[in-house]
Amino acid sequence: MNNEMNNLEKRIDKLIGVCRTLKEENLHLRLKNEELRKDHMLLNEKTKMARNRLDSIANRLKDIKSGELV
Repeated sequence: MNNEMNNLEKRIDKLIGVCRTLKEENLHLRLKNEELRKDHMLLNEKTKMARNRLDSIANRLKDIKSGELV
């Protein structure tokens, strides 16, 4: 009976350790996820700005080209 209790206690201690490890991993993953989400938003904004600049350049080139044809 005492041996069974010792084994149960060891298993419980091991589970507590696993729970702590998983809790820490979860926290790190949540922080990393938030960081990546912010990076994604920033890259989306930079992509929109680059697309707008390219559209503007393309329109200016069209204007220049149509001005030469007139």
